[in-house]
Amino acid sequence: MTTWVEVLTAMVDGPSKPITGVVETILPEGHSETFGWAGAPPVVVGLPSRVRMWRDGSRLRVDLLDGTPAFRSDGESVWRFGSRGEPPLRAERRRIHYTGPGRTLIQVRPAGDWAGSDDFTRPTDKPIESVEFLGRPAWEVELAPPQHKPHPIQHVVDKETGAVLQSRNDAFGMSSSFVEFEVLDGVDAAFFSYDGPVVEDADRRQAQRQAADAEREEQCAWFRENVGATEVSIPVTLDARLDHVHRRDADGGFEATLRLPGHRHASLARRPRSDEPWELRWSGEVSRWSTAEFDWAVTLHDLPLDDAALASLQEQLQAPPAG
Repeated sequence: MTTWVEVLTAMVDGPSKPITGVVETILPEGHSETFGWAGAPPVVVGLPSRVRMWRDGSRLRVDLLDGTPAFRSDGESVWRFGSRGEPPLRAERRRIHYTGPGRTLIQVRPAGDWAGSDDFTRPTDKPIESVEFLGRPAWEVELAPPQHKPHPIQHVVDKETGAVLQSRNDAFGMSSSFVEFEVLDGVDAAFFSYDGPVVEDADRRQAQRQAADAEREEQCAWFRENVGATEVSIPVTLDARLDHVHRRDADGGFEATLRLPGHRHASLARRPRSDEPWELRWSGEVSRWSTAEFDWAVTLHDLPLDDAALASLQEQLQAPPAG
């Protein structure tokens, strides 16, 4: 009986032999894919429904069936080709995000994904089967979905190379499969590279930022001419509620957290009046004042507190306690 560890080891450690083939993707009508990111937008590589690919370790080349280049990577740099006659975009490999189900066959899933994620990284209770695919000995394994996805997926894994030969979601009628597959003796490293004119990813991002800045300035100019100032002050009242008293001293001193709208917090403290330094390990601008009996301090951390708002807070804090 084949174990999951045997299949996983083949997929993580096995794909070291150079391979080539034609990958075909079948999607249900109306299918779309969305994803998010943090920081700078990635370089997105969308794969057509039928492509020819070559892979050797971290090197990758993808062409359309007519030989038009779509994507190349020498393991460090990547080149994404677009419209005919236009130079490709060159970027660092870490900036690439593949889209579409075909990515499971095109790229080798990093080993860390299998250990650090629940996104189709564990088999279901369905037994792993030995099958034949394109005349090659293979395993078929069903992978369990994470909690936020409804259906499992099915992988067919080549026994010799550890390459995923087919990835399916039977419930959705979605699949990506090798329709041609060959193990190669070796591929020249230059085959995965490109030495022609390019558009640098860093230059493109800078141009996009400059264009966005120019558009914003044009909008601001229109607003100033037709409406008024582009910077205005809007006084806002924040309702604060006691969240937690962290310290209560016998001399009347304390330190507390106040809850503000929008999951924000403020810090408030007092101590008996003193000329000694008062160190408060708070972030943001701290407002301090003294009464006859106490020194006070407050901060809204990342929000400003103007004189009028501070005066209102002081008046409320120094009012006689209710009851």
